[in-house]
Amino acid sequence: MDKERKALNDGLMFPALWVADMIGKDFSISSSNRFFYSKDGKKLIFNAGNSDAPDGSTGPSEAAYILDISSKKVERLLPKGVNVPYIFVTADDRIFYSGREKPYIQSKIYFSDLKGNIKTIVDKGSNPTGALK
Repeated sequence: MDKERKALNDGLMFPALWVADMIGKDFSISSSNRFFYSKDGKKLIFNAGNSDAPDGSTGPSEAAYILDISSKKVERLLPKGVNVPYIFVTADDRIFYSGREKPYIQSKIYFSDLKGNIKTIVDKGSNPTGALK
């Protein structure tokens, strides 16, 4: 996978790093996974495949995570059992993602902040954008 590189508004460039080196080897990364830096550049918000095998799920499982770049600590946004195939982060660090819970039939749209405060904002929907409030 290509190296991630980020330029902030003031022109500061982050060093090129391999994504796997930043998040560790416990995640599977594909071309459909999305990565966003936080506004201050200190966190990486992403979705990735994992080794979860939720009961009743068909196919691979994915979840949403936040990586603290300085400590390399990765935190999961939603509890195990929620599959998150799509994530979108706005310039002001609002995190929107679609996810399915058991029985994995209907996708919901969730909102979270960087502290992990989660709210369901759409009961039947997928592929959110920053236009949601």
